[in-house]
Amino acid sequence: MLVAVYCSVPPAKLITLLLADGTAADRARVGKFASPLRFLNKIDRIEFLPNADAAPASASALVGELKLLVPLEGLVDLDAERKRLEKEIARVAGEKEKSEAKLAKFSEKVPPTVVDQERLRLADWTAQHEALVAQRQKL
Repeated sequence: MLVAVYCSVPPAKLITLLLADGTAADRARVGKFASPLRFLNKIDRIEFLPNADAAPASASALVGELKLLVPLEGLVDLDAERKRLEKEIARVAGEKEKSEAKLAKFSEKVPPTVVDQERLRLADWTAQHEALVAQRQKL
């Protein structure tokens, strides 16, 4: 399952890409493709961190073992981003509650495929909620 967390970064802004916890092969690959990565993704600089805990408040993604982090300070209004995250957390929490309520109301007459589908939806909403809460805590 892939969970993405988005924020509003102006498209013309150059970003810093911080990398952590990758393998030696990841480091070699980044070194080899640094120039096209910078050009295609509007990256000002690429820097490896000793570990992801040393990173500032960042938008993040995971590719294998490699953590990609984009520091948000200077890219977005952190107060506005916190408000946006609060709204999104509330929306996702509402969807999660709806899914939990549906599952609680299901009887034995409901086909197993419908129950399984709703359990998958609940798992997705739960994962999104956890990711958003973690993102908010980093800000």
